Amino acid sequence: MKKNIICIVVLFLFVTTTTFSIVFEKVETAKGCSKITFNNGETTEIDVVQITANEIKYKPCGKPNDALILVSKSEVLYIKNTEGDMVYRSAKTAEAAVVEAEKNRNTTEASQRLAKIGLILSGFVFLIGPLASISGLIVSIVALNRIKNKPESYGGKTIAIWGIVLSALSLILFASLSAGALFG
Repeated sequence: MKKNIICIVVLFLFVTTTTFSIVFEKVETAKGCSKITFNNGETTEIDVVQITANEIKYKPCGKPNDALILVSKSEVLYIKNTEGDMVYRSAKTAEAAVVEAEKNRNTTEASQRLAKIGLILSGFVFLIGPLASISGLIVSIVALNRIKNKPESYGGKTIAIWGIVLSALSLILFASLSAGALFG
C-alpha cells in the first residue's frame, strides 16, 4: 500500500511540475493579434505591418498571405495589442484612451495575478494540506468568472483553468491518500 501511495505522489508531482512548465511556457510565447477600433465603433483583429505618419498598414489576423490593407489614421480611433496596451490612438481621444488603457491594464494584471495565485495554491496540497487546494480552487473560479464576464478587461484564462484542474486533482489525491491511511 505504501508503494502505491509513493507512486501516486511521485506521479502527481511529475504531472504538476510538467503542467506548470507547459502553462508558463505557453503564456510567455503566446502571440496574438492587435485590435483596431475605427471611429464608427467597428473593431477588427489585425496584424499591424506599419504605422506611418498618415496611414496604418495591416493584414487580417492570422492571414499573412492576404493583401495589405491601408487606412488613413483619421479613420482609426485606436489600436491595442494583445496585452491591451495602446499601440496607436487618435489625437481627439488621447486622454480618454490613456485613461481606458490604464484601467484595462490594471484590471488585466489583477485578474492574471488572481489566476496565478489560484494555480500556485493548488500545488501546495502537500505542504499545508487541502486548505491550499480549496483556496486555490476558490480563487481560480473567481478569476475565471471575472474573465468570462469581461473578457476585454481581464486576462489569464488558461492559468485560471489550470488552477481549477490542479486544485481539483490535489483534493482528489489528498482524499484518496487520507482514505488509504485511515482504512488501509
